[in-house]
Amino acid sequence: MPIKVPTKPLLEYLNNSDMPNNTIKAKTIGVTLRHYSRLVKKEEIYWATADRYAIRLGLHPAIIWKDWYVLTKEVAA
Repeated sequence: MPIKVPTKPLLEYLNNSDMPNNTIKAKTIGVTLRHYSRLVKKEEIYWATADRYAIRLGLHPAIIWKDWYVLTKEVAA
């Protein structure tokens, strides 16, 4: 079963950042504005995608998802 993490922490992080609009937020995580618009409506994303977005923000995913290691414990197994 694929491991997913909630999108809410990522969206909260982006909304609390100094990025002025969704176009900038989308570009920062490396997606198109259309893709970002879909992301906003999703409840969950795959852990590898979440990891990639965090890296593009210059962060470890555990900074965005405080429970990262709990959510992804099966990845290391």
